[in-house]
Amino acid sequence: MQFKKLWAPPAALSFPLFFLRLVIGLAFMNYGYMKVTGGTAMWEAVGGAMEIIGISFGKVVWGLIGSWTEFGGGILLILGLAVRPVAAMQCFMMILATISHLKAGDALYVAAHPFELIGVTLLLVCTGAGKWSVDQLIANKLNRS
Repeated sequence: MQFKKLWAPPAALSFPLFFLRLVIGLAFMNYGYMKVTGGTAMWEAVGGAMEIIGISFGKVVWGLIGSWTEFGGGILLILGLAVRPVAAMQCFMMILATISHLKAGDALYVAAHPFELIGVTLLLVCTGAGKWSVDQLIANKLNRS
């Protein structure tokens, strides 16, 4: 199987994808850092979003997982490492965040931000990291062997 075809969008997208990963990765790191360092009360609040899909146990654990998905996932996006699975997890989180805001009766502009991030993360799931990434280095190495 050709891993290069699996991981590499057209060369013209290399810089735009890198720039997108950089900007979105920094944003996710920023949001995630506040949650990771927020302690158990913050993790419980973040994990409470899982009730939307019927999971009402382990809020602190789910919140910690979600917080690290944002913070650590942001780092991985910047590096271009495991971009598709990371973006898929972040997309899932943004779906929960959007629904959570709408159910809470927040203004549409509040729910719009995670909704916009759904679009960005879906784009990264579809395109992958691009040529300027650790994913591409790994794909190149696998193609040589």
